[in-house]
Amino acid sequence: MKSNILDKTVPERVIQYEKRSWAMKVYAAFRWGKDLPCSLRFVVIPYLGCHYKCKYCYAWFKHGQPTPKTKFRESLIHDIKRAKEFGLNHLVVMVSSSTDCLQPIENEQKDTLFALNELVKNGFTILIMTRNPKKLLEDEYFQIIKSPKVNIDVTIASLHENDPRSIFYGQVPPFSETIAAIKELSARGKSVRIKVEPIVPSVNGVQGQTREELDEMVRIFKDAGVKMIISKSMRLNEDVPPLVHSKFIDYYKENGSEQGITLTLSKEIRRDILTPLMEICKKYDMPISTCVETDVFSSHETSKCALSRDEIESKEWKNNSDTEELSKHVTGALSAKELESVDNLKSNIPTQEQK
Repeated sequence: MKSNILDKTVPERVIQYEKRSWAMKVYAAFRWGKDLPCSLRFVVIPYLGCHYKCKYCYAWFKHGQPTPKTKFRESLIHDIKRAKEFGLNHLVVMVSSSTDCLQPIENEQKDTLFALNELVKNGFTILIMTRNPKKLLEDEYFQIIKSPKVNIDVTIASLHENDPRSIFYGQVPPFSETIAAIKELSARGKSVRIKVEPIVPSVNGVQGQTREELDEMVRIFKDAGVKMIISKSMRLNEDVPPLVHSKFIDYYKENGSEQGITLTLSKEIRRDILTPLMEICKKYDMPISTCVETDVFSSHETSKCALSRDEIESKEWKNNSDTEELSKHVTGALSAKELESVDNLKSNIPTQEQK
């Protein structure tokens, strides 16, 4: 590596890093558009496929049974070293953004345990994203995640995730078990956020979340010590299971538009299906971030989901250079201008075949 790499801009360093990274990749959310609130982050996905097989989810459908990645541990050590050499170890690392990092295969493989240990040991800020928080209470995991640099997001889309008749059904842990784990993690000083997503429209015989259901969920989450709710509406792409695709495709084509590789409902419909949760969170004094729905809700209506040791979410974020500079130091976020630089640089990366 050239000695002057640290003299380059963050986008330039990111692109150079990406050319030879395998286990710790740059999270591609910024490709959805540079006006979105997503921070520039790394993501580590230990396993291909997902045991939980949630009906609405694309992540498991084309991968078959969950499998470990070849040479995952060696690749991760390689990538961690390069990220530090490139001065990118200030970026948050998500573990994992799609397939669950604490699904049953972890009981034998323990690749997630390995990843968490290596990342904490090397000073990275971590965001664990899972449906199985109970696993984190096991001593070998908790001794790692008790670090203040480890944050936890738990996905619970509905009260009916264990009901095979529901669009939200998956082979996920029971709701009561998950809530009990969240309570214990909160009692031990860990900050836990809940991802109530996707919010699904009730159309074509499919029942999305009801207002009564969402009210009960938020009340339970509040009692369990949850610090924030994150939510967004369902996006539709070609990779979701056929039954789900067939139920929604006509509705999304008639009432939505393309956003990257997904179909997104109109602004009006998204506001309509997300507003009940917004109002319920206000009722229970629960902060809520509506994630990528920046065209639907203003910054005054929702909280920021940025990770920080300070209460950044409680401050007023404005689109100015000071806030952009702050967000870089807190979450690894880039300004709109810098994201545009990433997009431009990304287009110059050779394909795998060209390397």
